[in-house]
Amino acid sequence: MKSESEVVEVEIVEIDGIAVEADSRGGGRAEQKGRPAVWGHWQGRLRSFDRRWMPLWIALGIVFGVVILVVGGLIAILVLLVLLFRGMLRLLLGR
Repeated sequence: MKSESEVVEVEIVEIDGIAVEADSRGGGRAEQKGRPAVWGHWQGRLRSFDRRWMPLWIALGIVFGVVILVVGGLIAILVLLVLLFRGMLRLLLGR
């Protein structure tokens, strides 16, 4: 059995489509020079939707629209019933 440990050195070439430069000390740090390290690459992506989620947004929009139409229809039916009831009371009471 070997008690020696093997060290594997790798160089990061690209992360999420952004090329990175190695540190001059050779430590292999993956930071870009002249750009914010944490939120810089998210600047344009936070304002736009990913196209893969579009079917979900369409389905949720349809469900929301149906719910709004059903609730609106129920409110309209309730208002009509109240008006009919008031009209019948006026006829019966002779006012």
